[in-house]
Amino acid sequence: MSLQRTQIYLEAAQIAALDARAGALGVTRSDLIRELVDKGLADPKNKPSLYDVVMRLGPAKGDSMTPAAFAKRRAQFEAEFAERAERHARRRRRGK
Repeated sequence: MSLQRTQIYLEAAQIAALDARAGALGVTRSDLIRELVDKGLADPKNKPSLYDVVMRLGPAKGDSMTPAAFAKRRAQFEAEFAERAERHARRRRRGK
């Protein structure tokens, strides 16, 4: 296995949880991260939740990701999804 260096930013609580789990398993933090990435990518049913998608999209321009901004962004995402689903359904009904 050829390893390449990468850098990610984690919250302090995430690092603490990784270190605790790695210590309990007797592996390094890097080994645990590689294992978690492999497990996450191996399952084709492992799709992001709506929360994950909204958080990746981030807040609307000029907003911070407050609970209200999250709810606004989620509503925008759900409305766009419903509109796309309806367009797709109309195309299917027309046989396209």
